[in-house]
Order: sequence, then C-alpha cells, then structure tokens
Amino acid sequence: MHLNQIMLPLLSVIGDPGLRAELRNAAHKAQASIVAERGLLMEAQVLEILAELMITTDRPIVPVADVTMGLIERYGAEYERSITNRWIGSILRKKLNLQTYKSHGVYVVPMNERQKVELLCGRYGVNIITDVPAAKGDVGTTGTL
Repeated sequence: MHLNQIMLPLLSVIGDPGLRAELRNAAHKAQASIVAERGLLMEAQVLEILAELMITTDRPIVPVADVTMGLIERYGAEYERSITNRWIGSILRKKLNLQTYKSHGVYVVPMNERQKVELLCGRYGVNIITDVPAAKGDVGTTGTL
C-alpha cells in the first residue's frame, strides 16, 4: 500500500486543516501497524536471515540452503512443519519476488538482489545491524594477543 497514493486525493477534498491533520495521523498509525504486522510474518524472518548473510559474505551469491539453516537455528522452534530449502526458495521467489537460480546444483540468491532485499527490509520493518563483528583474536592496533 502506498500511503501517499491513497491519501492525497482524499486530503485534497478536505477543507478543514485540523481534520486533514487528524486523517494524516490516523493513516500514519495504520501504516505503522501494517509494518509491525508484516514484521511478524515468516517473510520478515526469511528477509532478516538473508540480509544478514548478504552483509557478512564475501561471495557473489547466498545459497538458499544457508538461509534455511539460519532460519532453522533462529526460528525453528516456532514452526510445526519442517523448514525445507524448497519452502524457503518458494517464499523468496513467490512472496518476496526475489530472483534465485541454480548454480552448481544449488539454488542461490545473487548479490545483485541486495538492493531489493534492503527495500523489502524497510517494508517489513526488519532492522539489520550492518556492523560486522571483528574477527576472533582481533585486538586492534594497540593490544597484544
């Protein structure tokens, strides 16, 4: 839902500035509620894992199997059905409209989908920490091991 596309025609016919402000406020609350609800969906959980993998990998692709394993580790207890690569691939393609392809017998998400993933994260209310933790044993420039 594009809030501005829906609200602009309606706001243009309302003469009372107070009523316009009230309507705008109600619309923003409704939009925030929709984003919060989306954040609870499986799609949001899949996006969270995929975005983290895209941030932390130096490879040009993210295997769907890695997304599946991340989802199982983090959210597996929340699901009664088994989480499979096929199911996650279906969510990536059909629900999130992300491109996947087969590479060396494994389905992957290419890195050129990262911008779309970031956009979807905003839409689903998924916050990703972009700071990659320091490598184990890294003590900076003044410390010693």
